[in-house]
Amino acid sequence: MRFQAVHRVALSVVVSAMALVVPGLPAHADDAKEQHGHQNKEGKKEKKAEQQQAKHEHQKAKQEHRRLSQESQKLLVEQQRVRSERYSRQFVQEVRVAQQRATLLQTQQRSAQYRYQQRYVDGRRQQQREVDNWQSYDYDGDPYFYSAPTYRYSYAGRSYDTNQYGADYVRLAVNNGYEEGLYAGQADREDRWARGGYRDSYGYQDANYGYNGRYIDQPQYNHYFREGFQRGYEDGFNSRSQYGQTSGGNHQLLATVMTRIVNIRSIQ
Repeated sequence: MRFQAVHRVALSVVVSAMALVVPGLPAHADDAKEQHGHQNKEGKKEKKAEQQQAKHEHQKAKQEHRRLSQESQKLLVEQQRVRSERYSRQFVQEVRVAQQRATLLQTQQRSAQYRYQQRYVDGRRQQQREVDNWQSYDYDGDPYFYSAPTYRYSYAGRSYDTNQYGADYVRLAVNNGYEEGLYAGQADREDRWARGGYRDSYGYQDANYGYNGRYIDQPQYNHYFREGFQRGYEDGFNSRSQYGQTSGGNHQLLATVMTRIVNIRSIQ
């Protein structure tokens, strides 16, 4: 009997000690649950990004298997030759206009806009050297010239079919315009020059920065570049991010704004 009583007392002590520990357990469990939930959320984001990238790569790989006929390839290359020659002839006139405008900017004491324009023109000279080498360009190694159309977009009341590479280039024109417009707007804000707006900028008037004479016609590139430039200028001049964002040092339009400007549709 005495042994049973001692046993009951010992058991009671153990139970009481456990009772002191147990109340602390739910808090640790909640922390672990919260951490686990956060990890799951981050994991889902990474998985979604990987899936989107895999889908993009799959589309490119898929269209590479749908090759154009040799006749269609030759037609694209010939169109490219005409674009490059016309583009090179126009560049001489564009540089002359830039020089005249540089003199005007100095007269107006717009030093920031002058520096921006000089950087813009230097970039155009560099890309022109690349365009001048079109005769040695490896068209056979460029998938744009042998991949079948998979997308359609509209310009000036007409529809155009293109592949993934052409569609990416249209978007690139808009983003190039946005970035250049941002710089031009920031320069005018620094110069405290509110007259003329984005149309007064040489970048908007020229609208060829980043164009290499390939994939789309020059008037199309100019159009989409100016659409991006206008929005970039407004963001830069007003020191805001209404239309775009900066990521890794690159300035680009928001996806929703891009969709409104370029309505590219899949035709697969």
